[in-house]
Amino acid sequence: MSGEVLNIEQPAAFVAYLRQCQLIAPDEQPDVCPLAGGVSNRTMLVVRPGGEAWVAKQALAQLRVQAEWFCSPERIHREAAGLRWLNRLLPAGAIPDFVHEDHDQHLLIMEAVPQPHWNWKQLLLAGDVQPAHVAQFGSLLGLIHGRAYQQREAVAEAFADTSYFASLRLEPYYRYTATQVPEAAAFYAQLIDSTCARRLTLV
Repeated sequence: MSGEVLNIEQPAAFVAYLRQCQLIAPDEQPDVCPLAGGVSNRTMLVVRPGGEAWVAKQALAQLRVQAEWFCSPERIHREAAGLRWLNRLLPAGAIPDFVHEDHDQHLLIMEAVPQPHWNWKQLLLAGDVQPAHVAQFGSLLGLIHGRAYQQREAVAEAFADTSYFASLRLEPYYRYTATQVPEAAAFYAQLIDSTCARRLTLV
């Protein structure tokens, strides 16, 4: 599919792409369907006949939000690098495995979280707060921070470019909020400065 622009939300084209990349057999017909909830990517679930399931994400240049919000689709490759690093830092099975990355089509494929499962954000928004969930999250986050700090020189080199962090986290949340709540602008400016100045580990 060299030279062609792929839209993974078009199932026939996406399945043809998977075959061309030899990720599935030439005669294999997986089930593919869109996953809801994200605004920055096209996201599809791929379920293969044998039961193996993947999630494919293709970064959008313009995010699907009311305000005009743009970010280079190349950011998906920073996510792919993060996924590979997390698989090195965390116990096996803690996060989905990396499957495939395409620098031309700006897409990433990873293993899907096995069913049944529940989205923790949705549970929290529904008021379902369970200490065991919080403890598990805290343990995993502590492992990421601690083990990445032990390899901080390699981590710093791999993630030296923080432009996507600025465009996807600082700009839409801190800087945008500062424009909407002028009385808090000084606070947010200080928060941005302190955030950018602290570069200790992988987050």
